[in-house]
Amino acid sequence: SLNVRKKVTIVSQRAQDIERYIMETLHRGATVFEAHGAFSGEKEQVITTVLSRRQAVLLRNFIRRTDPHAFITIVNSSETVGKGFRAI
Repeated sequence: SLNVRKKVTIVSQRAQDIERYIMETLHRGATVFEAHGAFSGEKEQVITTVLSRRQAVLLRNFIRRTDPHAFITIVNSSETVGKGFRAI
């Protein structure tokens, strides 16, 4: 389907650098949550964004260079509606 997008969730110690890349380079928005790691107990930043396949690849490559210890999940979204995507 042409409307498939990638929902990307990132846990990183370099969250601000990643947020800036998403907004300034990929021209997308993101939501940032403050969380704590259940295993480590440490304070974490969790970034969630929805991207095209190409943008997801670019972001993954950026994160690989910026924070090789980041934790990333990328899942397919069969339908994304709202501002910047299809109308509701």
